[in-house]
Amino acid sequence: MFPADIPEKQPALLSLVYTAGFALLALLLVVSLLLHFRRRRLSRGAVVTADLPPEVRERLGVTSTNRGLRAMRWVFVLLALGVFGFHVYWAQYAVESNERFQELSYKDLRNRRLAESTLRGWILDRSGSLDRALALYRRGPDGQIVREYPLDVEMAQLFGSDRGDSGLERSLFGIQSGAAPEALDVVMERDIKQPANLDVRLTIDAELQKEAVVQLRGRHGAVVVLNPQTGGRIGIDTAYEVSCNQYFAQMAIKIGPEKMAEAARLVGISPYGNTTDAIRGRKQPQIWNASAPSVARALAPREATIAVWPGMRPFDLGLVGYGQGYAGQMTPFQMALSASAIANLEGKLMKPKIEYDLVPQAWAQATTPQYAAEMRRIMGLVAGGPSGTATSVFAPVHAQGIITGGKTGTAEKEVPVYDSKTGEPKMQKKVERDRRGNPIREYFVPVMSPEFRIDSWYLSIAPLDNPQLAIAVIVEGGGYGARAAAPIAAALVLKARDLGLLGLPVAAPPQQPGQQQPQPPGANAPRAKPRPRAAPKPPATRNPAANTGQAGRE
Repeated sequence: MFPADIPEKQPALLSLVYTAGFALLALLLVVSLLLHFRRRRLSRGAVVTADLPPEVRERLGVTSTNRGLRAMRWVFVLLALGVFGFHVYWAQYAVESNERFQELSYKDLRNRRLAESTLRGWILDRSGSLDRALALYRRGPDGQIVREYPLDVEMAQLFGSDRGDSGLERSLFGIQSGAAPEALDVVMERDIKQPANLDVRLTIDAELQKEAVVQLRGRHGAVVVLNPQTGGRIGIDTAYEVSCNQYFAQMAIKIGPEKMAEAARLVGISPYGNTTDAIRGRKQPQIWNASAPSVARALAPREATIAVWPGMRPFDLGLVGYGQGYAGQMTPFQMALSASAIANLEGKLMKPKIEYDLVPQAWAQATTPQYAAEMRRIMGLVAGGPSGTATSVFAPVHAQGIITGGKTGTAEKEVPVYDSKTGEPKMQKKVERDRRGNPIREYFVPVMSPEFRIDSWYLSIAPLDNPQLAIAVIVEGGGYGARAAAPIAAALVLKARDLGLLGLPVAAPPQQPGQQQPQPPGANAPRAKPRPRAAPKPPATRNPAANTGQAGRE
């Protein structure tokens, strides 16, 4: 039951008075229009004597003053309908279609009071164990029940806060506009029953989340880990293994912008026909498999884009082919999705989900199962081939029986120069002049560093024969992909194995001196011999005259 002195009561009453007044005004307008049409019909039937003076006949007809009043009446009707439509839009449709409204909806006093007065469910990690809860309630020293977040640092970007940008806490347990009491409910102090908040099990592994933060400590970067199951001449396998940019530039030119745009859509990348639209930074909530639109909006990543159009220069198209130029709007989230499409045994790009119990959904059939298997074999060369750019990094991982695939990447990025004292970007004044050299306006632009920042990327899938993880790692300013990002991915693969996330035997803990290793049940039973791993195909014979590109070691 609402208390008698609730602050929402007076605004709710005023809203009802406004609605009633508007309804009365609309009724009067309808009656006025009906009377007007009735008078017109009567006036049309009246006989006007032809021999009456002109001034009398004019008074019996429609004067200019009457026409002006009628026009003003219609203007008022249109304005009233516009105001009413404005209120209908914000009350009924903005919650689904207006991004700015969604960002500011937490300021609705009704929603905030109801959300803060309702106990939220516990948030559990993928194990579902209560002792590994990510958000829970405990009784404080003063007897108050408080919300606690054991991984507050590691999970802050997902949970969000009760103010500002929405996160899982508000999207899962917040009161949506449709569930808030209406004005009449508030004025009449009706008891509004809210649906119970149930516990939510996420796909996040608490221990792997902590390991990712440990690996990135002291560096700027990001890590995304997904389960992916829910093309001298040289071959594509060799080009991929040694990361030859020239090969993929020539491939992009050969297949053309239309097919590149089609392939991009299948892995969730949006192609645009100009650079302006490609850098607008739209949100992409539709990529998520979520229980409610609010959850998808809370986790919506920025759209990954490329700019390709018919007739673009082959040079620009070649840059896009190996991830530079107009292909610069990529996120770690999108890169993990791209890797997961290859790692999926059916060649499908599965929609990522954060809620554990949701039924898997596919975004698109990105490729055929046969091509996906071939790409996994090629990715295996990067992490284990004789010339793989990440072979040395993943050799200890493969030595423990965990065969992985991957791809190193190096991205050059133009960055501004920051003031060491204030931390703000340095600005320089520019003057725009007309054709005669006269100044038109002055404006400021950031001072850009003369040297590009080299970002380190690595994509990983593990284990290679039946991938359970697709990982994307970026380390800003980390240099080549094998130098900074690949070691983080290798550490996360080992941690995932220890947590039982790879579908492989969990590594035994270190044995103490004199301690006998316990034998699991059935340890003495005969075991099937392991299937030998197929040797990688030898690279095709190179034609030195045709191999004009340089195979860059990443």
